Amino acid sequence: MCKICEGEYDECTTGLIICGCVSLISIPNSLVKLKYLTCSKCTSLTSIDPSLVNLTKVICRDCTSLASIASGLINLTHLNCAGCTSLASIPYDLVNLIQLICNNCTSLILIHSRLVYLTYLHCSGCISLTYIPNTLVNLTELDCSGCISLTFIPDTLVNLTKFYCSGSISLTSIPDTLVILSRLLCSKCIYVKIIPDSLVNLRFLECIDCISLISIPVWFSNQIRFERCCIFASKSTHLCFSGCLYLKQCDPSSYEDRMKKYNQAAWIIQEKFWYPIWGKKRQIEKGLELLHKND
Repeated sequence: MCKICEGEYDECTTGLIICGCVSLISIPNSLVKLKYLTCSKCTSLTSIDPSLVNLTKVICRDCTSLASIASGLINLTHLNCAGCTSLASIPYDLVNLIQLICNNCTSLILIHSRLVYLTYLHCSGCISLTYIPNTLVNLTELDCSGCISLTFIPDTLVNLTKFYCSGSISLTSIPDTLVILSRLLCSKCIYVKIIPDSLVNLRFLECIDCISLISIPVWFSNQIRFERCCIFASKSTHLCFSGCLYLKQCDPSSYEDRMKKYNQAAWIIQEKFWYPIWGKKRQIEKGLELLHKND
């Protein structure tokens, strides 16, 4: 048992850390000055009292019985409830929330549209989540990897710089409005067909096993150079298309000559050796040798 369960605590404390207490059911409402609360792996905790209105940061990871976050916590700016598998929704009145981490909240079906100040949202593994509100226009980082019920991403999220959606197998498209996006991981998004040309600030792109992908931005050709029969991405760019079975069937007329050679050679390398394009020099050379034989 922890000191809270034993009644040995200072009611004036502003910070509280409790980890792994299976006896803790609730946080005492007398802790009205509490600003920082960590209560990870408290598997019997069922709720956080609404009287704790001064809370600004709450970490309650793996509290598997936690079914709700109290409404009225208007000062809360950071919430980490990852692994709270009984949690079904995030309250609409957490209006000052900036950072929300709710990875693997498998019962979570709703992130409310009024959380307009969110800049950081990680909800990977939320298998019941069906949509991201289009009002979250201040988001700069979104991780919805493994959200298998998520079918689309709003085109209003124009401030995103990092977007991770690998394993979101129902997702059908990447919005072309994400023009400042620098990192995109969409591996195993099996229905995504196109990486939009408008994503001109991409420096990290990984779309492994995107079996429907048929088109990538033409401007990627400017990121590729040829040296001694080897293919290199520029130092500032990370690219991987391993397992994209239909990418080689793109219309060649839509690409510059370098891009056509890059696509063909990269595909031979990946199909024969399962190496990414930045792989070892000899594997790349072998791929190009096969390409020349097929010409």
